[in-house]
Amino acid sequence: MRFSPGSGIDSIVQQGSVAYSDGDRKAWADHAAYTPADQMLALTGSPRVVDGGMTTTSHTMRMNRATGDAFADGDVKSTYTT
Repeated sequence: MRFSPGSGIDSIVQQGSVAYSDGDRKAWADHAAYTPADQMLALTGSPRVVDGGMTTTSHTMRMNRATGDAFADGDVKSTYTT
C-alpha cells in the first residue's frame, strides 16, 4: 500500500493468487494494482475475468470500478457460455 501525504491511499498492490469479486463480476490474477483516485484495477499474470456467462483472458486487464468498463490487452480470448 502506498500513501500520499494528506490524501490517503495512493495505490494498493497485491501479489500472488489475487481474487476479486464485485457482484456477478469475478477476477483472478497473479498480480493486481488498484488506484482509488481513478478506481482502476490493473491485473497481470494470467488474468481471467468472469462476468455473467462470459470469461475473458489476456496478458493484462484493466477494470474501471466506477463505470464497469474492462479493457484487455495481448492475446485476448473470450468465451460465452449459457
